[in-house]
Amino acid sequence: MAASPLRSVALACAAALALASCGGTDRTADSDRAWPRGELRSGGKRVEAPLRAGEVHRYRLPLERGTLLRLVVDQQGIDATVALEDPAGAKVLEADRLINDRGPELVLAVAQKTGVHTLIVSGLEGGPGRYAARVEVLRPATEGDRSSAEAYRIFTGAVSLEKKEPEKAMAARQRALATWQELGEVALKAEALDRIARAHYDRGEYRQAAALYGEAADAFARAGDPRWEASARTNAGASLLFLAETREAAEQYDRALFLARREEDLLIQAKALHGLGQIAQEEGDLQQAFDRYREALSLWPKNDRKRPLTLHNLGVLSHDLGDERGGRDLLLEALGAWQSKDPAWRATTLSQLGRLAQESGRLDEARQYFKDALSLEPGGCGSAVKLARLALVEQALKARPAADQRLAEAFRVVSSRSCSRSAPTVHQYAAAIAEQRGGDAAARTEYRRSQALFAAQGDRMGEAQALTGLARSERALGDRRAALQSSRQALDILEGVRPTVLREDLRMSFFATVQGLFDFHIDLLMDMGKDEEAWATAERARARTLGDLLAEKGASSPKGAATAPAAHERDLQRQLNLLESQRLRTNEEDTRKLQSLRRSIATRVTDLESARGELRRRNPRRASLLRPEPVSLAVVRHDLLDGDTVLLEYRLGEPASTLWAISRDAFVTARLPPRHELERRAREAASQISSTEWPRRYRPALCELSRMLLERAAPVLAHRRLVVIADGALAGLPFSALPDPVDPAACAGAPALVDTHEIAYLPSVAVLLTQRRLLAGRPPAPRWLAEVADPVYELGDSRLGGPANAGAESRGGPVPSLHRLPGSGQEAADIARLLPADKVFLASGFDASRQTVTGGRLAGFRIVHFATHGVFDAEQPMLSALVLSQLDAAGRPVAGFLLAHEIYDLDLPAELVTLSACQTARGREVPGEGLVSGLPRAFLYAGAARVLMSLWKVDDRSTRDLMILFYRGLLERNLAPAQALQEAQRDLRRSGHPPRQWAGFVLLGDWRPLPPFSR
Repeated sequence: MAASPLRSVALACAAALALASCGGTDRTADSDRAWPRGELRSGGKRVEAPLRAGEVHRYRLPLERGTLLRLVVDQQGIDATVALEDPAGAKVLEADRLINDRGPELVLAVAQKTGVHTLIVSGLEGGPGRYAARVEVLRPATEGDRSSAEAYRIFTGAVSLEKKEPEKAMAARQRALATWQELGEVALKAEALDRIARAHYDRGEYRQAAALYGEAADAFARAGDPRWEASARTNAGASLLFLAETREAAEQYDRALFLARREEDLLIQAKALHGLGQIAQEEGDLQQAFDRYREALSLWPKNDRKRPLTLHNLGVLSHDLGDERGGRDLLLEALGAWQSKDPAWRATTLSQLGRLAQESGRLDEARQYFKDALSLEPGGCGSAVKLARLALVEQALKARPAADQRLAEAFRVVSSRSCSRSAPTVHQYAAAIAEQRGGDAAARTEYRRSQALFAAQGDRMGEAQALTGLARSERALGDRRAALQSSRQALDILEGVRPTVLREDLRMSFFATVQGLFDFHIDLLMDMGKDEEAWATAERARARTLGDLLAEKGASSPKGAATAPAAHERDLQRQLNLLESQRLRTNEEDTRKLQSLRRSIATRVTDLESARGELRRRNPRRASLLRPEPVSLAVVRHDLLDGDTVLLEYRLGEPASTLWAISRDAFVTARLPPRHELERRAREAASQISSTEWPRRYRPALCELSRMLLERAAPVLAHRRLVVIADGALAGLPFSALPDPVDPAACAGAPALVDTHEIAYLPSVAVLLTQRRLLAGRPPAPRWLAEVADPVYELGDSRLGGPANAGAESRGGPVPSLHRLPGSGQEAADIARLLPADKVFLASGFDASRQTVTGGRLAGFRIVHFATHGVFDAEQPMLSALVLSQLDAAGRPVAGFLLAHEIYDLDLPAELVTLSACQTARGREVPGEGLVSGLPRAFLYAGAARVLMSLWKVDDRSTRDLMILFYRGLLERNLAPAQALQEAQRDLRRSGHPPRQWAGFVLLGDWRPLPPFSR
C-alpha cells in the first residue's frame, strides 16, 4: 500500500531529523498506521543549524511504542539543553551535560507511546553557535535498554532536585550509577561518576570528589572518550589541589592537557593550564606560573566564567613580582569580567584592588573599593577584615566617626560568629587605629589580645606582627625594656619562619615586609646604647635571600647525586608552603578543618627540624653554610679585616640612619639624617657625578653629602681600603667620586676618595663570609682569561670596524637599535695581548654569541670579561640582559639576549667577572635586600667570587681606556682587583676625564688578590 503524504513526511523526519522542512507543532499520533519495524542506522544524514541564546528549535520525531531512541545533539560554540516530549506533550526527559558549549548532549529513551514525539533544542549561554543532530540508535528496546533508559530519566531529572533536595538528587544519581554498573554501560557509568563527583566538589568534599573524578576519567578512557576523560581529569586536579596534593594534581592536569591538545579542545586546555599555573605558583616556580596563566588566558573564551579567575591570579602574581601597574590592570580586567552570579569572587578582586590602592597611598580609591567589596559580601566572616581595613583607611582620611562605625561593625561580626581567623586581625587593626590616635595604652591592650589569639591559632607571622605593634606601644609608654623584649620575641619568630619559606620571591618579599621591625629594633638598641647589638641586628636583616641562595648552592650535592635527606627536606618545605596556602584558603568558620591544618603544619615543622638535624649530622659543612653562626664583631675583625681595611656599613631608617665604621682596632657608631633626606641627596649626587656637565669642582651639595656620610668615620679613614655596605639609594652612589671630607673648608678643590682609597662594595658581611666558606679550597681554574666582545647586531655592522660613529656609542643603547661597538673589540684584543695566547679565549663578532656562553665555553677560566651592550630592566631585574650576537655567521637571526635568570644555571667558577657594559649594577631597591641587580647576583650564584659592574651608561671609548688600565694593573703588576680599579680610575681622573667616564665602575665582592698568574 502506498504511504500517505503525512506518513512519508514522518519517515523522512525520523531518518534525517528533518529541520525546518519538517516543521509544525502537530503532536497527534496516527495510531492506525503501522510503524515499520527495523533500525534507523546511525550512519544516516545528520542535521546542522545555527543557534543563539534564547532560541528554541523543535523537530517532529515519529516513534513507535517500545522503540529505543539514542540521539545526540553536538554543541558547537553554544551551551544548549535538549528535551524530548511524548505525543501528548508530556516531558520525557531534559538533558544538560556538564560540558558547556562543546560536545554532545544525549537523548536516551524508550518510547512509551506510538506517535510523533518532539525534540526540543534550546540555546542557553554563549554563541552564536551551531549544533549538529543525528540519530545513533533506533530499534526495538530490550529489557536492558528499558532499565538503562529509565536510569537516564532518573539521572537527568536529578538536576531539578539539586537546589531544594540535594540528598534526593544524590540518591537518584546513585541509583542510575548502580544500574549502569550492573548493565556494563561504561560510558554512562562514567558520566554518573562525573556528576556525583561534581556534587561532592560543590559541597567542599574534595577527597570524595577527587576519587570519583579519577574513577570517571578511567571509565571515560575505557569508553574511548578522550574529551570527557580530559574534562574529568581537570576536575580531579582541581579537587586534589584543594587537598594540597599538588604532585597528584599536576599528574591529572598534565594528562588532561595532553588529551585536550590532541583533541584540539581549547577550553579544557585553558582549565588545565590554569590549574598547572596555580600549582607552579604555590610551589615557587613563578616564571612557570606566569607562563601557564598567560597561555591559559590566550585560550579562554571571552565570556567563560572562569577566565576572570585567571586574570585575578595573574594580576596578583604580577603585582607581587613588582609589576604594580600590570597587576592592577589585570585585576581591573578581572573585575569587569566577573558575572553577576559570582559576587564572592568579585568582592575578592575588589578587596585586592583596595589593598593595592591603600599600599600606594590612594586612600579615597581604597575606601571605595572596600565599600564595593562589602556591598557584595555583607555579614560573613570575610567582611570583618574588610571592615577593619576600611576603618583604618577612614582613620587615615581623618574620618574618625566613620572609622569608629566600621570598626564596631567588624567587632560585631567576629563576636556573633566563629571567625577565628579574622578576630586577631580585627584586634590588630583596632590597635593600629588607637596607636594613630595617640592612645598607646589602648593600643597595647589590643595588640596583646591580637598576639594571644594569633598564638592560639599557631599563626606565627600574625603573632610577630602583633608583637611588633606591642613593642611600639610599650616604647611609647616609656617601657623600653619591655619593648626590647617584645621586638626580640618577634624577630625570633621571624627567624623560625624564615627557613620554612622555600620560594626565593617569598623570601625576598618576606624580609621586605618585616624591615620595619628591624628598623624599630635597631633604633631602640641605639637609643639604649647597645651599638654592637644594633649592628649585628642590621646584619641579620641584610641581603638574606642572596646569602641563602649561595649557601643552598654550596650545600647541595653534585648533579645527579642528591641525598635522600636533602630531598626530604625540600619536600617538607614544599609541603609547609602548600599547607599554609590551604590554611589561608579555608573558610574560617570551618574550625575543624583549620585545627586539622594547624596540627599538620606543626607536624611538618617538627619533621623539618628532624630532617635538618640528620643533614647536619651527615654533612657538617652543609650545616655551617645553611646555618652559620651569627655575625659578630670578633668574627669580622678576625676573619675579614686586615690592618689596611675599614668596613663602612650603612643602615637607612626613620627617624634616623646609622653608620658603623669597623676596623681591626676601632668600632665607631654615628647617627645620620633620616632615610628620606639621605636618599634624596644621594640621588642628586649620583646625577651630578654622572652628568656630562661636570663643573670640575665639587659643588656644595656633594661636599655636604660627603660630610654627612664620612665625617664621623674620620678616625678610621686613614686606612687605604674602604669596604662599603650601602643601603637604599646609597647603593647607586660611587663613593670613589666623593670629595675627601677631611677639610670641609676646602672641599670644592678637595681630592676624591679614589685618590687615596681602594673601594669595594659588599651586599653584607654575612654574604662574604658565606662566599668565602663556599669557595674555600676551590682550585684556580686552569686557564686565565675568557673574553666575549664586539657582538654583531645587524648585517650592516658585520664589516670590520662597524659604522663610522660607533666609537661614540654607549654600551647600553636602546633596544633594538643596537650598533656594533668597535671599541669593545679593540679593548678585548689589547687585554688579550697581556697574557700568553694559550691562556686566553676570545670570542668576538659572530662568535660572541649566547651559545658560546651557555654552552660551557667559559667554565674553565679565572677571569671572564664581557664587552657588549647591556640592557637594564627596572621592573624585573632578572630580565636584565647582556646583548650578544643577534646573527650567526650565515646572517641568520639567532637568540642573542643572555638574561639574568639564565645566568643562574651556568657553571662559572671565575675569580672575577667583568661586565664592561651599561648599567650592569642597576637594580630594583628591595627593603632589606638592597639593590637587587639581576646580572651581578646571577654571576655570584653561578660561581664568581667578585664582579666588576657599572652604575650608569658608559661610552665605548672611555670604557676601553679604563679597562685596559685596569687589566694592566691586574695582570702585569698582580694588583688586587680593588687596587687595580683604583689606579685605573685615578689615572683617568688625573688626565682630566670627568667622573662620568671613570667613576661608574664598582667592584662587588671579595677585595683580596686573585690567585697568581704563573707564567
